[in-house]
Amino acid sequence: MFKKGQAVKRLLGGMICVFSALAMAQAPSGKWTGNAAPNVGDPSRCTPNMAFELVVENGKLAGKLDFGNRVQMIEAAVAADGKFETTFVNPFGHTLTVSGKLDESFSVVNPIRCGYGNIPLKR
Repeated sequence: MFKKGQAVKRLLGGMICVFSALAMAQAPSGKWTGNAAPNVGDPSRCTPNMAFELVVENGKLAGKLDFGNRVQMIEAAVAADGKFETTFVNPFGHTLTVSGKLDESFSVVNPIRCGYGNIPLKR
């Protein structure tokens, strides 16, 4: 049988392992901002600059894409490895896909017209 002190030490050690694993499994948190020029499809059909701000907290991404003539708010769940994907419908009725991986890059693609691809995501 364990002595009382040994049982407490083992219990605390187990709890530390569980909490450490949970902390490592969470998606990255932080804020990413920048600008991008269109480089997918026919760039002349896109606005010449898209500014972005992405904020991730507790595995949820909230952001805005500023196309110069309008701002599009986006939301997405973020996986533990930092990957995310969401869609929105623009004023012309086209469904755009926003996808990427935090601390690497992301893309905003309108398959009919144009888009912004492989935009670096650096803090």
